[in-house]
Amino acid sequence: MRLLPLAMTAAGMIKSPCIPSMISDSIDAPATSELRRRGMLDLLPFRYSTASHSSLRSSVSDQLGVDPERLGSLHEIEAEEGKPPRRRRRRLIMQQQARSNPAAMERLQAAYDLFVCSVLSPDLALEWSSSSSDSGSLTTLAYQSLPSLRVSPPSPQAMGRRHNDAVYGHQPGQLNYWLPLSASFGDNTLWVEPTTCRSASSTPPVPLEGDFGDCFRFYGNLDYHSTRPNNTGRTRVSLDFRVVPGSIYDDDYVGSRSDTGVQKYALGTLKRKGFYKIAKRDSDTGEWRVEPKVVG
Repeated sequence: MRLLPLAMTAAGMIKSPCIPSMISDSIDAPATSELRRRGMLDLLPFRYSTASHSSLRSSVSDQLGVDPERLGSLHEIEAEEGKPPRRRRRRLIMQQQARSNPAAMERLQAAYDLFVCSVLSPDLALEWSSSSSDSGSLTTLAYQSLPSLRVSPPSPQAMGRRHNDAVYGHQPGQLNYWLPLSASFGDNTLWVEPTTCRSASSTPPVPLEGDFGDCFRFYGNLDYHSTRPNNTGRTRVSLDFRVVPGSIYDDDYVGSRSDTGVQKYALGTLKRKGFYKIAKRDSDTGEWRVEPKVVG
């Protein structure tokens, strides 16, 4: 096999003639440069209060019909109930959840908004202002309207395929957050390649290992991530979502348009469900709140 030559961009990122144009566009994007300038492209683990945000896990547990402490044994509980073993990971979307337990869905939405406004937004704003000598501050944040819920039971097959989010048309200013709700370790967790397309050296994939109360941020737009066959004997349950700092958010990113010109990851309005909604810092109180949807 002949190796294609690699070229380095001015930002020091690998650029190859064989990579998709969506990835090339993200590598060269001003939003990517801004995140790099502020040191926000690295994998960042942190902790949050499980006491203050217990509803993140309890609402999901209610949705799945299992005690919060037994999420990792979900496959065993379902086997005891006579249900067939799951061979594929589930990604539960809002409509599916609402049909089965709308009350739990509402609690998850409220718990998620609280987490974004009380933990994530203030921390990100502080990091944003302290990472550069300019006077810019972060006062708005676009974030995924509802987190994705993943259930990964023991399986001989890896679920999904290795990818980054640029190939799906997500905008380059996006940061990914990943929250385990059960013990996540070894081959049941998500594996991230934190230097992909950003360094001449290759770094082995890193497992995101933790439990409820842990959170991981990574640059999923270019960092490849994947799963492995889950041979741990434990089900992994997790939430994940994307955010974009307001000053680099593009509500009509050209790479997110469909073939017919429709924006796939638009801001939600009163007339349509959107992929993103907005959290904004109150200039008087300093508190972050979810912005009401526009008419649009």
